Amino acid sequence: MKKIYKVNSLYDKLIRILTVLMLSSQIIYSKYSWSNLLLITIGISIFAIDNLAHNGSVIPLSMFQKILGLFVFYGFITSIWSISPSDSLIFSITLLYVLVSISLIYPHYKRYNDIEPLKLVIIWSSIILTIYSFYSFGLDGLIESSRSYHKRILEAFNNVNTISMFCAIGIVLQFEKFVNERKISFQLLFVPFEVFLVACLQSRKALTILVIGCILLLVLYNYKRKHIFISFFKIAVSLSIIIIIFYFLLELEIFEGMNERFLGLLSMFSDNSHIDGSTQTRRALLYTGMNIWSQYPIQGIGIGCSHILVNRYLGIDMYLHNNYIELLCNTGIIGFLIYYSLHLYILVNLIKYRKNDIRKFNLGITWMLITLFMDFGSVSYYERYNLFYLMCQFINVQLIKESRGDNNLDAKKYS
Repeated sequence: MKKIYKVNSLYDKLIRILTVLMLSSQIIYSKYSWSNLLLITIGISIFAIDNLAHNGSVIPLSMFQKILGLFVFYGFITSIWSISPSDSLIFSITLLYVLVSISLIYPHYKRYNDIEPLKLVIIWSSIILTIYSFYSFGLDGLIESSRSYHKRILEAFNNVNTISMFCAIGIVLQFEKFVNERKISFQLLFVPFEVFLVACLQSRKALTILVIGCILLLVLYNYKRKHIFISFFKIAVSLSIIIIIFYFLLELEIFEGMNERFLGLLSMFSDNSHIDGSTQTRRALLYTGMNIWSQYPIQGIGIGCSHILVNRYLGIDMYLHNNYIELLCNTGIIGFLIYYSLHLYILVNLIKYRKNDIRKFNLGITWMLITLFMDFGSVSYYERYNLFYLMCQFINVQLIKESRGDNNLDAKKYS
């Protein structure tokens, strides 16, 4: 039988606090060069505390670390033919920092029989990010930003879409806990502030993630094959409630700017008369990216280099705003397949072992589908928080594989 460690020991609480600081700081201070050193320092501290607590017991390298390590190695290799070797080396070094830090914290969280500690780390990190955002932007600044697309906050301590999407994932994880545990936690008190922040920053991706995540979790939670008609009734009622809630939310004044941006996006598929500047830019980036990849289909132009050709063709120093196209351009089909083999591994094993632990499966499949959707609108392969998410999803899959349907831990131990 697998050993279950005491998750509320002093060591565990300290490690959880350090992990929250690690994750939140990598979003708040990502623009600073010393953020990589902070990442490694906290990772080493967590590794040292974990070894002290567990007498130096070693957990072997996982498939996640091996695949990510192969991707990082390939990133360094691309600098050989890269159009800008220095850019490729900088990106590869950043990825190496993330790989090392994840390898340092992975053993601690792999010891447990549940994903709950990691979920709480993300939830508390999103709360800290929300509080810091209110401090950084100010309430008046956020309200002003919400009024119109033209007043949207563009410059911040991190990309506003990154901030919004991180908060959206935190909300989805809280929703998953509430649906399954049916209790009001202290963390839920921060959800209205996180929704307010997402609205004010006008992130279409974040709001879409929020809607898709909540709908998927409700559908999966209520679906029971043995009671198909009752399941469909519960799903219909749940979806109706969700739709009504979001309908009234979108009618609020703070969603005016968000509504403008959605109308601009929809115009791209109709008469093109109300397309906003952001949508026009993204469409141009998509066409440019496909053109670049068609010229370098196998090996790419070098990791981290797409912005150079985008600047040459479009006159803007910008990445491609699409993780799939970005990877194909930078690393070719080789790097693309290596990176997304992580996602394929998670999906295949989620489906294969889904009956072992339904709750973990529901969370895992929802999270992975959200991740794949997010990649259509953002470049995430080098983002530290995204690779942390993938580590969480991989650990969740490993726990499902090791489950036999009877070893779910009581979530109260983590709250």
